[in-house]
Amino acid sequence: MEFRITGKILAGDWWQIDYDGKPAWIYAPYVTASRADDVQIVATPTPIPTATPMPTDTPAPTATASAQEQAQQETKRLARLLALNDYEGFYFNVRPRGSFFGLPEDEQERRIAYYVPLFITAMEKCGLSHSRMFWVVHSNGKQLDLAGVTQKLRMAPRAFWLEWLVANEIPEPENELFAKLACEIAIQDLTVSLLKEYAE
Repeated sequence: MEFRITGKILAGDWWQIDYDGKPAWIYAPYVTASRADDVQIVATPTPIPTATPMPTDTPAPTATASAQEQAQQETKRLARLLALNDYEGFYFNVRPRGSFFGLPEDEQERRIAYYVPLFITAMEKCGLSHSRMFWVVHSNGKQLDLAGVTQKLRMAPRAFWLEWLVANEIPEPENELFAKLACEIAIQDLTVSLLKEYAE
């Protein structure tokens, strides 16, 4: 895909693009930008500012990424969120929310790299989209975080669910209408079992 860049924030890590005639924002590290040295700085994305018109006599800068690159970037983004949430869940209400506080950058990258192949394999095995796979693993992990099971068992539940999906045969639901939900049902059933046994 290719979009016209219409602005950027002061930090330079977000591009404002023209998306079907409307301004939208895209995270700069996830795309390749060209002819973007002179892009104007605009207000921060909240609220989304009006797009700055580009001069017609010079080629408009573009941001491009192949479908495969986009999928890889989305996988890494979601794997990072899962790793971050496992880290936060273990230190629930102790660490600042939204960061790998105190964890060296190389260790952050090592953890994210561990989640990526698990995420891809589980997603393919379950036939789920990126967002649905993330939701299934994260929402069940969050239940364990909130119930104190994560801390009690000293576990990383999102990594645990991914590992379990990769390593095990997924039981087929008795009702064939639920066949496409087999992974989700299996994970939810296991979550309920853990909550019954270990929740505070």
